[in-house]
Amino acid sequence: MKKIVLALIMLIAVLLTACSSTYKIDELVIDSEKHPGWDATLRKREGHDYLDVRFNDYGREKSEPMQKMTYMVFKSSSEAKKYYRYWIDYCDDSSELYEKGNNWFITRLPDTYDVVITAMFYRDKNVIICAEVNITTYSTIGDSHTTNNAGLRPYVMGNHADIRRSVMKLFE
Repeated sequence: MKKIVLALIMLIAVLLTACSSTYKIDELVIDSEKHPGWDATLRKREGHDYLDVRFNDYGREKSEPMQKMTYMVFKSSSEAKKYYRYWIDYCDDSSELYEKGNNWFITRLPDTYDVVITAMFYRDKNVIICAEVNITTYSTIGDSHTTNNAGLRPYVMGNHADIRRSVMKLFE
């Protein structure tokens, strides 16, 4: 009986450890030869540290949905959740929240000038996926340009777990 109880305790400990993965984000690097065009920059904002992961096209067209989005990689799920809560509150106070669910929301990005950006943020464990679903730029001469990326929303909603895994594989 003691062996069964000990085995159950060990199993629970292993499962809990697996669920609360932490990463040393200041040590994570993307191999540019394996993943050309991808980079990660450590950001420190409002007391939150994360890796800003993006595909820098340098003139090339971003053809894949993954390339059109940016990603915030945190050291743990709890850190991502804290920043997500901070960010949704900030957007709600400073701008407009259009829609929201348990782990996602769509908002007009605050603090932008000469451009209106509608963005979706989806938190999956330690990664926040950022998809600009509509961008309208304005100039002082009166013209405007709109980029409609509305297809990113259903893509993120249906594939967020795979997207997160793909982002984390950039660091392997």
